[in-house]
Amino acid sequence: MEVVSPLPSVEYFPLEAGYYLIYNVDSTWYDDFNLDTTHRSYQMKEYYDTLFTTSEGKLAMRIERSWRNTPSDAWSAPRAYWAYIENSYVVKVIENIPYVTLQFPLKLSTTWNRNRLGWLNEESFKYKKLFYDTLIGVIAYDSVITTQSREAYESIIDKYDFREVYGKNIGLLYQELIDIDSVYRDKVGSDTNNLPIMDKIKKGLVYKATLVERGFE
Repeated sequence: MEVVSPLPSVEYFPLEAGYYLIYNVDSTWYDDFNLDTTHRSYQMKEYYDTLFTTSEGKLAMRIERSWRNTPSDAWSAPRAYWAYIENSYVVKVIENIPYVTLQFPLKLSTTWNRNRLGWLNEESFKYKKLFYDTLIGVIAYDSVITTQSREAYESIIDKYDFREVYGKNIGLLYQELIDIDSVYRDKVGSDTNNLPIMDKIKKGLVYKATLVERGFE
C-alpha cells in the first residue's frame, strides 16, 4: 500500500529566521578537452535570514549562502537567494533561477517538473522513497524522504542521477548530482569496458553535499 503523508506541510523545508545549515561539499569535474580532472572540497553554509515580500508579492525567506575551504577559515561574503512556499510546492530561487524542490502531497505517485517556473529545460522529479530511517555521514535520521530525477539512468557508456534527501523538521540533508560519460565511447574493445562506469569516467561532473551541522544563531 502506498505511503501518504497526513497533510501537505513544510516539515521537510522549514523556513525559520536564524536557522543555518552547513554542508561538506565534494565536486569533481572531468574535462576531456584539456584531459584534466579538477577536484574541490569545501564547506557551504546556508543562513535563513529574514522574511520579505518579493516584487511579485510572495512572502519569501531570504537565504544567505557562503563558502569556506576548511572549518578553520572565515566564511566568504554571502550571496543572497530565497525560498517560498506556494500552493502545493516549495520553490528555491538560486542565481535568479527558480527550482521546484518539493511537491505535495508527499506520495510515491507525485511527480513534478523541477524547472517549470524558469527557463531551463523540463526535468521531471519523483519521490524515490518516503519516511524511512538512514545514515547521512555518521548521523542517523528518521522519517527521511528522497527525491530523484525521473531521467536518472546508467548504461555502459554514461550515467545521470540527480537526487536530494530531506529530513523532517531539518531540510536538505544530502544532494548528489552525477552527470558523466565514460571512456567506453572512445575505446571500444579495450580492457576498460568491463569496469564499473564510475571507474572509467571520461568527462562530466560528480557533486555531493552532505549536512554536517545545523542550528540557530
